[in-house]
Amino acid sequence: MLTNNGQYLLGSFFRHTSENYRGVVLFCHELNGNRYGVSPYLDSILSAGFDLLTFDFRGHGDSQHGNVDQITPRVTVDNMEDVQTAIDWLRSRFGETCNRNLFGMGKGATIALCAAGNDTRVASVVLDGASPEGRLFSKTCWGALVRCTRTLVQTGSPRVMVLLMSAIGATILAPFRRMTLAWHRLVLSFWCNCRFVNTWALVQRVTQPILIVHGHKDSKIRADQINAFRNRMRQRPEVWFVPSQVMMYDPSTAHDLCCKRVVKFLENTGGKTRQ
Repeated sequence: MLTNNGQYLLGSFFRHTSENYRGVVLFCHELNGNRYGVSPYLDSILSAGFDLLTFDFRGHGDSQHGNVDQITPRVTVDNMEDVQTAIDWLRSRFGETCNRNLFGMGKGATIALCAAGNDTRVASVVLDGASPEGRLFSKTCWGALVRCTRTLVQTGSPRVMVLLMSAIGATILAPFRRMTLAWHRLVLSFWCNCRFVNTWALVQRVTQPILIVHGHKDSKIRADQINAFRNRMRQRPEVWFVPSQVMMYDPSTAHDLCCKRVVKFLENTGGKTRQ
């Protein structure tokens, strides 16, 4: 696949192994990963009747390498162009009526969400081990105050005043925080010689069904952060936490559960059976 600015992207395409064709899944790998990251889900997706396209983002795997400094945890314009190139390739091959579903891991989850917000023709989005940028996970002080006030007042807890003052302080400092983040993003984009996208604006535009698969005891992103992220979105995503005991004592069973959950979601939201 060739992007608009002349970058070659190498990918792999797999045909479904079921009698019924349901659509296609486009896989977005994690930061510093490659297209083979989809391997644990490959057989389940194909046997469910979905074709699968997986590719290496520029600077990763076997795709043409650009400036290695552009490989950052933040979503860039180049990342969005890579996904759009893959979607355009699917459209040229299967037409407009094909059901296109996005499946992202890690940073690829954020890219998939942004792509869905930018292209309404995407049928559904699956996120595995989502690690969106920090502000997507941040809790609002006013939201915490509204949720906790009734309980805290009944118990006579002084935390009510603490929460109230924190919410007021956060509101006063919000413009300065936005200016700081904008300046930081500008300096980082200059240093990395790339342009970043407004992830929050794109994520807020997502209206497609979303499934978030996450480890209940994930060491990087906590369960409460995933729930905060879910509550801040316009359309509440479906969240499924892999049981921690199953992950610890029976990884193969946890893997099977993940595959079944993902495939069931794709069949219900993004897959229309065709003969």
